[in-house]
Amino acid sequence: EGTVTISLTHGCMKEAARDVQRLERGADALEMRVDLLGERTDEELREQHSALRRASTLPIIWTVRSKPQGGKFEGKEGRYRELLALGVRLGCEFVDVENCWSTAAKASILKNKGLSVAITSYHDFEDNYYAAPDITRILEKLREGGSADVVKMAIKTPRPSQVAEMEYAIAKFIEKHRMPAVGLCMGAAGQRSRVVNSFLTFSTHPLMPGAAAPGQLYASDVRRLR
Repeated sequence: EGTVTISLTHGCMKEAARDVQRLERGADALEMRVDLLGERTDEELREQHSALRRASTLPIIWTVRSKPQGGKFEGKEGRYRELLALGVRLGCEFVDVENCWSTAAKASILKNKGLSVAITSYHDFEDNYYAAPDITRILEKLREGGSADVVKMAIKTPRPSQVAEMEYAIAKFIEKHRMPAVGLCMGAAGQRSRVVNSFLTFSTHPLMPGAAAPGQLYASDVRRLR
């Protein structure tokens, strides 16, 4: 049947916690978008995480999405590494490691991920078309020599045919490496990919302030359409 993630887009996790019993219905994990919480100290982020942890027993995906990758984080690489390390120390079940950072930064994060599952991610919002071999090359790079636990590729597209290319490449990658892979096509034309994708499909909810990415479906719709 596959698993579903709800991407929390609140500016404060205490607000999300108030609705979490309804938000988490049909979800298998919650994505905590740290970059949407504004510039906060580590102590403030601990409080934010604690509010969500007290309200839900679902696994938490700790994501600090940078501006070039479609998020709000505009800090330097050193701060990014500190924030990822904080997510590990807080015991988040998953940490999202963006592909855009330096090789040294990614290696350090992956080496020190502790018990967290590392999702290495790639995002493109430019409507570029990726044939299956192009997708495969990126997925192979995201493996980081086998240090990654999960790979994720999300690309915005105006063409429904992009979904077939993604679906084929993801299936072949999983068959070859026997590791989880997330392949999503953002935008209305790519919504079918959110149903076809079987691992941690990133979704939204009517109670959310807004979707975390173009074309995100409600988690209930993903479940219904599978």
